[in-house]
Amino acid sequence: MLAAQPAQASKHDRRMNGVEFVNLKPFIVPMLVDKDVSEHFTVVVAVEVFDEDARHMVRDLLPRLRHRVYQELLRIVTFRRRGAKLLTIDNIKSRLNFVVMEVVGDKVIKALLVLQAFHRRPS
Repeated sequence: MLAAQPAQASKHDRRMNGVEFVNLKPFIVPMLVDKDVSEHFTVVVAVEVFDEDARHMVRDLLPRLRHRVYQELLRIVTFRRRGAKLLTIDNIKSRLNFVVMEVVGDKVIKALLVLQAFHRRPS
């Protein structure tokens, strides 16, 4: 009797078990009121990737990715119109998701997660 050969695992199954994330260091941007820093806004995000190769690609593109996320946060937090309220977390996530997909691509990233978002007065 011949032993059955195990089915060959796909590339995805061999290299990763479960969902993988790449955590980015916190982004801290100033909130300006009349050209003075009144508060700091902090956002911590992670990106969900499809596989190990995607994770390596995100890590290789990290400097450019962080730069583009900072640019977007400066636009929507630091240099918002006078008296304008801060965007909701869903709106911030949507804007950052667009930036991340633009830099890395939708074939690499499944989703962007906002782990924390808060603002506080500088000490």
